[in-house]
Formats: sequence, structure tokens, C-alpha cells
Amino acid sequence: MSPGGGVTLNQVMEKRNLLIVDGNAAFRELLVRFIEESRGDFCVYQASSVCVAIEFIDRLLPEVVILDWTLKNESPIDLLAYLGKCKPKPKVLVLSALCSEQLLKLVLEYGVGVVVEKSATLDEINWAINAAVGGQSYFSAATADTLKRLVTRPSMQDGRMGLTFRERQILLHIANGKRSKDIAVILNVSLSTVNNCRARIGRKSGLKSTAELTRLAYDLGLIAPAG
Repeated sequence: MSPGGGVTLNQVMEKRNLLIVDGNAAFRELLVRFIEESRGDFCVYQASSVCVAIEFIDRLLPEVVILDWTLKNESPIDLLAYLGKCKPKPKVLVLSALCSEQLLKLVLEYGVGVVVEKSATLDEINWAINAAVGGQSYFSAATADTLKRLVTRPSMQDGRMGLTFRERQILLHIANGKRSKDIAVILNVSLSTVNNCRARIGRKSGLKSTAELTRLAYDLGLIAPAG
């Protein structure tokens, strides 16, 4: 702080960018206010969708991205894949109401080492931000218990699955009620690609109906339970 109480140019330049990606506007605003009031090292931005988040990332390249895993009708996997191509790669903190073994395995595959329950206190989220900035891993208590089970006991579901990135994308959109032709438009692929992926998902899982596939997406941690 300068003698007159203002902010120096160096202090402004030292601030880093942090992006919150969450579909809940009230939660985003709460988190923005908390981070801005409790720490002065970040310029905080917010996005309600993956598309808006990508625009911010291209323009600002944030150091930290806080990602809500339960974005409605969107795939957080798409954003993780995009972030993986950024240089330098932003640190990612995943918030999830559902901390299943499959979710943890999935985010670990994308190099995410900080996972916190959506119900965590703001102080714990702040602690997790510090861990992400420092390049450390952090898992909230319930998440850590799930991680321990994942490490010590191979998942039967995982052994049966082995879905590819594209198959997971399509499974998520199926679970969100999208028709095959809509999914083809969203992902910019042919209808036959979508149908072939859906058929492979069915062969790998032994499931065919939309209700069964929706349950599978829930079991894999791709979507949160309704309600």
C-alpha cells in the first residue's frame, strides 16, 4: 500500500487472475465476495458456462480455475480438456456435491489435484485455493476417504467401463436429455459418430435405455443426482 493509502502499479501487476465457473449465480457471487474480501492477490472473474469460461481463459489465462462439476447441461470434461492444452496450464480446483470414486479417477486423469465438496466452508475453499496455487494436492475430508478407497480397492465399475473421452462426453449429454442429433450439433460431429459412440457405450456397459445410461452417468460421477 502506498503512503497515501492507494495501490501502487506493482501491486496491481502482482495480482493474478482467478476464474470461477459455476452455474449458480448466487454461489458465484458469494465466492467472489469472499475471495476479494479475504485476500488481495487475485482479480476474480466468473463464468456461468463452459463457453463463457473458454472466452475468459483465452483472454486472461487465469492462474486458478474453480470448476463446479455439476454444471447443468454441460460437460466439465470439455473444460478440463481445453485447460490441458493451455500454456501455462491453469491450476484447477474442482467443487462437487458428489465425490464418487469414478469422479475422482476422472479428474485425476486430467491432472486435477484439488477436490472439495460443494458444501465445504468458505475457509476450506480458501485453503484449497492456497494448495492449488502452491502446486499441492488437497482433498476435503469426505473426498479423502473416497480417494483412499479408490487407491486401496480397484473399482468394479471401472474394470467394466474404460469409456473414451468422446464416449464420456456423449454419455453426459444423453443423461442431460439431449437427442442424438442435438448432441451431434453441440459437439460438431456427425450423427453417425454419435450413434456409433452410443452403441459402444451400450456394449461396454451392457446398458441400452436412456434411464439406464443416465444412472451410469450418475455412477461415473458425470452428473449429480436430481433434487
